[in-house]
Amino acid sequence: MKIQLLAAFALLSLAACAKSTNSNVNDQNLRTNSRPIDSQVSDLRVIRNDQLLAKVDGETILSASSGEASQFLKTSSLVDERTIYSGKFPNFGVLIPTVDAAKDTLILGLPIGSLGEERVLGGVITAVSNQENQDLGNLKLTDFPMVHGKLMLAALNTNTPVLILVGCSTDCQESTPRSPQIAFPITAVDTKNNLLMIDISAVGSELDLISMEDPDGSGTGLKSTSTVAKTFDFSLQTIIFDVESTLTAVNPKENPIPDTKLTVRWYLKSAAAFDPAFESRSATDGVGFFMTDTAAAPKIKRWSLARFGDAGIKYYLKHIPKEWQPTFASAFDEWNDSFTKVEGRKIFDYEFLSEEDPRNNLIITGDIRYNVVEWDLINKATYGGLGPSFSNEYTGENLSTNVLIQGPTVMKLYTDWYRVGADAKALQAQGKVEEADQLLLDYSRRVDASLKTASKHSFTLNKTRGFRIHAEKPELQDSLAQRNDFDELPPNIDFKTYMTGYFHDMLTHELGHNLGLRHNFRGNMGATDAGGKGTTSRSVMEYLGRRYRYLDGVGEYDLMAIKYGYGNVKPDHLDWFCTDENAWNPKDPTTSPECTADDATHDPYRFFEFRLATAMDYLTARGQSYAPVWKLDDMARELGVATKGLISYASISEKNGTLTNFFDQPGRPSDIKGMKAYVISSVKQQLCDPNLDLVIAGKFDLAAQQLTASNLLALREKMIASFQKAGIDLGFDIHCKDQVPSLPMAALSK
Repeated sequence: MKIQLLAAFALLSLAACAKSTNSNVNDQNLRTNSRPIDSQVSDLRVIRNDQLLAKVDGETILSASSGEASQFLKTSSLVDERTIYSGKFPNFGVLIPTVDAAKDTLILGLPIGSLGEERVLGGVITAVSNQENQDLGNLKLTDFPMVHGKLMLAALNTNTPVLILVGCSTDCQESTPRSPQIAFPITAVDTKNNLLMIDISAVGSELDLISMEDPDGSGTGLKSTSTVAKTFDFSLQTIIFDVESTLTAVNPKENPIPDTKLTVRWYLKSAAAFDPAFESRSATDGVGFFMTDTAAAPKIKRWSLARFGDAGIKYYLKHIPKEWQPTFASAFDEWNDSFTKVEGRKIFDYEFLSEEDPRNNLIITGDIRYNVVEWDLINKATYGGLGPSFSNEYTGENLSTNVLIQGPTVMKLYTDWYRVGADAKALQAQGKVEEADQLLLDYSRRVDASLKTASKHSFTLNKTRGFRIHAEKPELQDSLAQRNDFDELPPNIDFKTYMTGYFHDMLTHELGHNLGLRHNFRGNMGATDAGGKGTTSRSVMEYLGRRYRYLDGVGEYDLMAIKYGYGNVKPDHLDWFCTDENAWNPKDPTTSPECTADDATHDPYRFFEFRLATAMDYLTARGQSYAPVWKLDDMARELGVATKGLISYASISEKNGTLTNFFDQPGRPSDIKGMKAYVISSVKQQLCDPNLDLVIAGKFDLAAQQLTASNLLALREKMIASFQKAGIDLGFDIHCKDQVPSLPMAALSK
């Protein structure tokens, strides 16, 4: 016989757990639908299924479908107008089951007296069994934004009373009318102990994410075969239960996707966990914070410092290799030092969990009760790091934050980069320059093929409220490799030194997201380019290419943003920040060329010129007698960065004419009136350099000369077409002859 668990909470246990801290991690309240228990354990009273069956419809435990149960609830002093929902009740599709001896179930005994209390409901995808599929791996930490509401009774005028969470989905204020968000079936009523027996497992079919998004499997290639609630736990004022969906391939012969299990950890948490004195804060110019999603008046997301006293916000770090633990610790330490400078106190506390620590299996990334940094040993994803936060939608107060690091993938990517770079240098030292170029090209092609773009999914609950797939959101997409940068290794930096800086930057950046900070694409405008730590950007929230990011850390902008978010001090500078939605857009003349995730150094224009020059070096094998091994398609990523950057400066207008470090450089125009002509002139100077004829003539045979010339013509054609598409006439053809730009490109090549 299967075991049915009845978890009955005493009212006193709710108060007792309110005093718990995040350090109290144990499994005393953890129950699964396959774990046989029939003893009294701490706050839980667990009864075997046959014992429960014997009591149902007895004197004290009544079937929920019985008239006696309805009558008891109608007349109970614990049930009044504040706990009964009398509005329109939607059909959630939840069946009201009877107690079944042949069924695995998880039953929660909820005190009737806790009805009407403020709670929050949400869910986070915490596990994906498929270890290779990056699209499915990207779903980890996808969350259902917490609903603020109250547990109430509905359908008291029928024989099937239902427990529902009544709350608000969108444009929410505390005075916004509330409606049912989700229903939990009641199987029985304990009249002696005043408990509602809630069948958690029956909610599984309602919370089947794949069926919500892709019912016929046409999008994912998967269909759901079963959904069941597997785990139940209670601690830190929070009920959690895991709903596991089993997915199988729709057409296994054509698309043999292995069977996959997807687990969502749902939570129902007392609103008493929030800081009642927390002061909401609106956005302000000059700094960027994440904002609440469903509130009518969005607030910035951040932590309440008062909730943690002097201890700091506790993080658990899982699976971090011992070699990199000091580096990960340094990220926390730098933020603590930075907070001490501006707030007079540290912000974080942290602890590395060993694989042997029993808490390692209990603390799950995405569990709303904990804050976790995890080196992901299970799933692959398209990002390098991901740092979402789960927050009070009314106030912006963080409830939980997490960081997932694609450690094994990152290590392979950068180990290979350094190995190939070292091998290429060795070949060059032996005079085998052409072989070195071919080695770098082969590596670049492999990397480009492996850097998958995140697919787009969409999950909704009851066709109204969407899940947030953080790995697919641009503001949190911290890529494995932002650019290839033609795979140039930083000079005189060994692998260990580089990776120490890289992981420090990555975790410091993700913790910045956890603190509420958005990306800042103007950080490099404050770079000194001196080549030392902290010289590449004034913000760790910057995107930087491989040659720069290992030097990054918390900067002046970050301190200014923290002063506002956590100290309510207005920014001193309003031109130090821009983020994803502000990035340069050729269709929006108000956007600035200095707002881009693709630049570096304090002089982005020179950076883009250098990118173009480097592309030409590869395409022509400049200085060598052999034919170039690189083709235009091989450098689409980097050449696209250079072209887009140069076009952005040529497109500048009065509306976005404020530039930071451009006009003070020698040979440049003094204002934006001469900008377009200057860019055209500088592009032509590079593409039509007379010395390129000597480069072609210096090749060892006619075939090599023709291939070099072909590459050069293809580059000019691509650049001319790209500028034309942006409405800019470069004024010359692919042979560098001045001519009318409207002539067809095919005619120009004849």
